[in-house]
Amino acid sequence: MSDTKNTSDEVEFDIVDVDLRAWVEAARSNPAQYRDRQVTEIVLAAIGLAPNLNTNLVLKGGAVMALAFKSNRVTADVDFTSIAEPAAFKPSRRYPSR
Repeated sequence: MSDTKNTSDEVEFDIVDVDLRAWVEAARSNPAQYRDRQVTEIVLAAIGLAPNLNTNLVLKGGAVMALAFKSNRVTADVDFTSIAEPAAFKPSRRYPSR
């Protein structure tokens, strides 16, 4: 299980390694759940590739319970908490807002 460590005024989160591909494949016999898990895998991979997201978002809720703790709770949504102020998410020059 992951522990939270307090260092002065900041909170440090441990990273929990999970086998996301195995979690997706475990749902192959249920087409709707398999599709939902594939979408979750794509979203998490995209977040992992985005420098301003992968260091500022913490996965929580049913998805993390299923991934990290093998919960049977079925969920199709993915919940996050930001550990950064809103300014950390302002559009970059490469991807301007519309």
